[in-house]
Amino acid sequence: VGRLKAQMVNAYYAQRIIDVFEKNPNTPLNKESINEIFSFDADAA
Repeated sequence: VGRLKAQMVNAYYAQRIIDVFEKNPNTPLNKESINEIFSFDADAA
């Protein structure tokens, strides 16, 4: 169960990143932008 949940969470974050870069194709892939993507749900992780 834990592994399945981890896979679902990873897929969710991967889709979040894809969505962000599709909307902002010129956004550089850097630590700050990644932290911004992940920070909104850090408490739930």
